[in-house]
Amino acid sequence: MKQALDFRESLRIALRAIRANKGRGALTTLGIIIGIVAVVVTMTAANGLRNKFRESFSAVGTDVILYSRAFAGFWSVSTTSTSSCAETCR
Repeated sequence: MKQALDFRESLRIALRAIRANKGRGALTTLGIIIGIVAVVVTMTAANGLRNKFRESFSAVGTDVILYSRAFAGFWSVSTTSTSSCAETCR
């Protein structure tokens, strides 16, 4: 019973403070909303990229090996071969 009264009193104090500082309350609410939207957008983009990579790799197939003879920075020269060529590539 005492906890319920403490909670009600705390809620009353919080609502009184929000009413007294409407600008601060609005900015705090706006900040929370922007933060939630930013997290949702980031997670959606990450999931979309992950799904796109999975689709790309599944389209290539499981018996394909990609290897590179030379590394030229971010872009590399890649050759595609099948698993029957794997012994030759070693």
